[in-house]
Amino acid sequence: MNLRSRWQEFRTSVPTSFRARRPADFSHLVEGASLGAIALVGTRKDGFVPGKLTTGLFLPIFARVCAQRGFQVMAFPNPADFLSREDITPPATIILVYSEVRMLRAGLDPAFPKVLERAERLGARVVHPPGIGLAIADKLTTRSLLVPAGIRMPELVTDKAGRLAVFSNEIVGSNRPVQLHGSGRLDPSRYNTRYIDAAHHYQGRAYHVSLRAMAVGPTCVAVYVRARRVSEGNPSVHNKNTPVDSELLNHLHAEIVAPRHEEIRSICERIGSTLGPGFYAHDIVPERETGLLYVCETGFKFDDHAWRNRMAPLRGALACDDGNPSTEVVRSAEAFLSAPPPPSPPKTHP
Repeated sequence: MNLRSRWQEFRTSVPTSFRARRPADFSHLVEGASLGAIALVGTRKDGFVPGKLTTGLFLPIFARVCAQRGFQVMAFPNPADFLSREDITPPATIILVYSEVRMLRAGLDPAFPKVLERAERLGARVVHPPGIGLAIADKLTTRSLLVPAGIRMPELVTDKAGRLAVFSNEIVGSNRPVQLHGSGRLDPSRYNTRYIDAAHHYQGRAYHVSLRAMAVGPTCVAVYVRARRVSEGNPSVHNKNTPVDSELLNHLHAEIVAPRHEEIRSICERIGSTLGPGFYAHDIVPERETGLLYVCETGFKFDDHAWRNRMAPLRGALACDDGNPSTEVVRSAEAFLSAPPPPSPPKTHP
């Protein structure tokens, strides 16, 4: 990766809070009459919240693909700019960009009620509505939605008398400290599930393995393999723990992902059909003994910059990454545009 590419990677990753929060209008990319508008709207505090959307990479590519299909894209990190914009071409789609966990903990962004009111006046569909955000921020609520839809999730453990190994996590939040212990030490204030042994071996070493399926609505657009050495003593797997090792990751991809591609696609389809349109990251663990896939959690995510940045030295060498970071964004845009539900007819002029 040359110096220019590294600078571009860094520049696009700079959090919105350190960059101008000016609105961006990509309408000029549309040739001919517009078929409608797609507006991305952030929060007053966070703008386009870091970790959810990489503005410098995702937005221009997403806008170009949409423009090729006749849709103009506008981006409003500050919701006040969306509320003051008058020329929103119907039919319109409003995509809310926010942290679902922050919203559950701190409450709805003060501007969002007005954003939702204007969306209703426009007859626009809303992607990532607050109700869905609140649901997937809470692991127990997520479970109550997905398990009835046929999604396999690790079983809850509530009986202290059993002898199960328990994976204990916070009910709200991701990247939080986890605990692995016997069922006799249950803390009922935490999210306690049966520990899924997802330790897989490669060249004499054991690795906890987790898959991240990036999806747009019901469509799976990418699957990343993440791993962590069992010797580290922590079964919680994240991008930052994953070895930058193409041989290891390609081995795990061939052993776990490739044979289960259709099953992963089906999981994404069922989750998307349950939660509705949106940009998601589904975290899945593959049980070693049974080969079964378990969905642990899901969240809003347009692109995974942390994965792309960590694996930059391996670009082009991974089975789960074709080497071009724009390819996934193109697939995401095409999936988003492939079968959008018709918006409601406008009620009044905004």
